[in-house]
Amino acid sequence: MVMDETSAQYLYRMIKKLMVKHEIDDLKMISRGSGVPASTLSSFLGAEGEINLKFEEALTVTKYFNSIEFLKIMESYCLKLDDLNGIVNALEFASNYNQSYLTDKLIAKHQNRTGLIKDWVTIYSLNSRKREQASSTFVKQVRDLVSQVSTNEMKIRLQLMETEMVAHDDYKALMALTEDLNIMLYEMDDSYLKESFKVKIYSYFATAMLYYKNDQDQAIEYANYLIQNKITPMYLMASAHLTIGQAFLFEEQEASLRNIRIAIEMFHLCGHEKYAQQIRENDLMFVQNYHEEKVDLCALSGEELAHQLIVRKQYKQALAVLKLVEKTSFSTVYQGIASKDRLLLEETLEEFLSSGMYYFANYVERELMKLMAEPEPDGTVTEPVLET
Repeated sequence: MVMDETSAQYLYRMIKKLMVKHEIDDLKMISRGSGVPASTLSSFLGAEGEINLKFEEALTVTKYFNSIEFLKIMESYCLKLDDLNGIVNALEFASNYNQSYLTDKLIAKHQNRTGLIKDWVTIYSLNSRKREQASSTFVKQVRDLVSQVSTNEMKIRLQLMETEMVAHDDYKALMALTEDLNIMLYEMDDSYLKESFKVKIYSYFATAMLYYKNDQDQAIEYANYLIQNKITPMYLMASAHLTIGQAFLFEEQEASLRNIRIAIEMFHLCGHEKYAQQIRENDLMFVQNYHEEKVDLCALSGEELAHQLIVRKQYKQALAVLKLVEKTSFSTVYQGIASKDRLLLEETLEEFLSSGMYYFANYVERELMKLMAEPEPDGTVTEPVLET
């Protein structure tokens, strides 16, 4: 890296190097792959480092040539940006791609700046420390900053930080927060920052549309937007595939499994191995168990092992497994099924509905109706009448 290069000169040198390395000089081909107009690429290359690309264009062009190594190029590019928009875009990029090393370097480089840059550095510095403190402490700090900052963009970024921290399991609240953020977004001018905020908001929309609104089509539409958007970071693409996999869960097993497997691989590639393993052990196996596949018991553990034992009608063994696992909403459902406890299933259904988990309430309702349709010891059958 040449130390006295401008960001434009560095980017020009690296893109020319990538074109030679990959033996691609067809600007129309690069345009199709990156989404950057061929005329823009021609002007940029013709200027030989005297003009810059927009941040999102720099991102998608370098990502087009190499979807992994582009991070190294973008790191150096971000550190060379020195104007307000460039610095903010660099901080947002580092956050989106979980580049904590880059975040730290950017904060250190610009921490003594004044005005709006100082405020943005404060925001991303707080965001980088969110895992180090209690949720309540973090939220209080975020809300204190919201009352101090001066721009709409800063307020949106801070509210996104709060939403990420507090709204994961409350889908009704997630829906309301996301709708408010989406309204605020319309006031922003088109930019990388706006598009970055948009993909985060659409990720929340996809989740809330599925679990709270029980609207598979809308959930899939928002998820597909994330997958097709060239600036979407991999972890949000993974989340989008997981949402699509869940949306197909009850009706299209193969589509469900395919998308969940893609999500697992993407979470693995972007460093979220623990979450990838959790999806592999729970979400993936839930689909197979729901469709009553016989799965190798050695590949299962925890509540989904109990679920598979229920599939095999080994109810006593399932209850024994459930005694050893942490209690969750789904472990309680499995306990109700295995013990044929209608009251327990009714209570769990009410919990799903009250927490806004309307989509998975469908599953509990189905299991409750099956149980209610089973003959009583005297041979009578209870008519399944549910009020939800």
